[in-house]
Amino acid sequence: MFVFLGLTATATPYLVVYYAEQWLTEQGVPDPEIASLSLNPFTGVVVAEGIDVSAPGKPASVGEVAADIEITELFSGRLLMADLTLSSGEILVSRSERGWSAGGLTFGTGQDGGATEGSQGGGLPVGLNHVTLRDVEIVYEEPERIVDLSIDSLDMGPFATWAPDTPTNIDMEGEVLGAPFTIDGEVLPLAAPVAVQAEVDIKNFDIPKVAAVPSGSADFSGSIDLLVPEGSVELDIDGTAALKEFQITPASREISISAATFEQLAVQLAVNTRAGIFDLGHIDISGSGPVRIVDTTIEPTVDRTIEFDRAQIQQTDGGAAVVTISGAVKEGGQLNISGTIDPQTFNTNLQLDVDGVELPGLSGYLPGYAIERGRLGLESSIGVDTRVLDVTNEVVIDKLLMSSTGEEEGDPVEGIDMPINLALDLLKDGDDRISLEVPVGGTLDDPNFGIGDAVRTAMQGALRKAAIGVAATALQPFGAIVLAANAAGKLTRPRFEPIEFEPDQTVLTGTALEYVEKISELMQKRPNLTITLCGIATPVDNAEDLSLLADARRGAVVERLVEGHGIPAERLYECKSSVETTEEQAPRVSVML
Repeated sequence: MFVFLGLTATATPYLVVYYAEQWLTEQGVPDPEIASLSLNPFTGVVVAEGIDVSAPGKPASVGEVAADIEITELFSGRLLMADLTLSSGEILVSRSERGWSAGGLTFGTGQDGGATEGSQGGGLPVGLNHVTLRDVEIVYEEPERIVDLSIDSLDMGPFATWAPDTPTNIDMEGEVLGAPFTIDGEVLPLAAPVAVQAEVDIKNFDIPKVAAVPSGSADFSGSIDLLVPEGSVELDIDGTAALKEFQITPASREISISAATFEQLAVQLAVNTRAGIFDLGHIDISGSGPVRIVDTTIEPTVDRTIEFDRAQIQQTDGGAAVVTISGAVKEGGQLNISGTIDPQTFNTNLQLDVDGVELPGLSGYLPGYAIERGRLGLESSIGVDTRVLDVTNEVVIDKLLMSSTGEEEGDPVEGIDMPINLALDLLKDGDDRISLEVPVGGTLDDPNFGIGDAVRTAMQGALRKAAIGVAATALQPFGAIVLAANAAGKLTRPRFEPIEFEPDQTVLTGTALEYVEKISELMQKRPNLTITLCGIATPVDNAEDLSLLADARRGAVVERLVEGHGIPAERLYECKSSVETTEEQAPRVSVML
């Protein structure tokens, strides 16, 4: 008996060294280094210092490793440690089809996710009842992703490659990509899929280090339930989150989010992109946290902050996500959104209602003009079918006041390059309100299509078209719209049909009088509208002074509007009377906006 114990005590260190050398060789470690090694064969405690088990491109070094090895398990062909402590280390961890590797050490798994029992392509089966890490730098690497993890302290266990579905407790503090964090929960690090259920707290996480976004950082405190199947991520989140200075850029990565709840969400968001394909289960945002939306596609930049009462997105069995959002615009106004979005195709059917939004900060959507005052009400139906955008907008604008910056650009609308301020004068009613329809369309796949450009073009076009519609129909049946061209032949300000007079006459009668009544009605309904009146005499007139005759005709129209209908004289502009030399047109007073 004593002889057997003596032989065991003597042989055990060599047995450990033998298995270690065999294991390192199988894992492809070309030149392992261990500065010192001590072993108690009776207790199974191994202490190694100055360890370097790096493979080419896979660094792994640890200042000290202390392991409490179950000796009897070595005779069964697997390595089981009751305790393993690592301190002052730097290790590259990666995952491939063969399994997990730490430096040059690979922990292989079979096709069903379980570990292989032998060494044929899988390495020595390893189990750990308890692992402690102190001051260890771990770099996790997989295709297209590298994560730098600095562990101040970690307590974890048990887990084993032959039992990958056994939950492993974890308590960890450290920094990930420079962001401090704590984790307390359970993980399945060797299972397929990898799973995590834990309480997590992280501060100032730099999002661009792991996602294709130009900027953004995040804080989070709460619980997570994470599954990582091959090629995707499934995530349940419940807690408090804050995203700061966050921007989105084009991405094609597929992400599956099964559930997420964020309370008091704080977001700064800039959107100008097409997103990837999302399999969305449920997102519920509540609390009073602000969401800042910045549109940098226009100048000046549009910047708005929304305080959400509730934002909920729930995916149905049919695949479409039901959207319900309500909130208040910090700069003034209310927002409500409801409808459906298909995360796979992006087919969309949404109703957007906005009320009382202050407009001065939205000048960027009307280049060449500064919005000095005004409030917006909006009812929009937003449709996307096979990535073709179709939006109808019912717009109401109260007390709009604008000024020109002298930099207006844009093509004429339907041949009429009407100044926007003139369009506004035609559109404002007696309550200083504008009502119009603004359609927006385009294909999301067109690289030249931008939401900002589409809205800007549509808004300018809608204002001008609506104004032309008013000018063309308000005076019917007496006055039709006439397109006036400048010296270069470009169509500019619209004119109405002139007010015709009998030869030598200056008194309004019959049709001419009824026509002036219509002009009066238009000006009363559009209190900001001004008109220019020009008297004209022709060769059919026999007066000695044709210029005075033309002046008198203009004066008759002005007198009727001012004294007969109370139109303020300052809204009526007079131009120099003219005398024509041909008889092609009748004597008249021209009416120009």
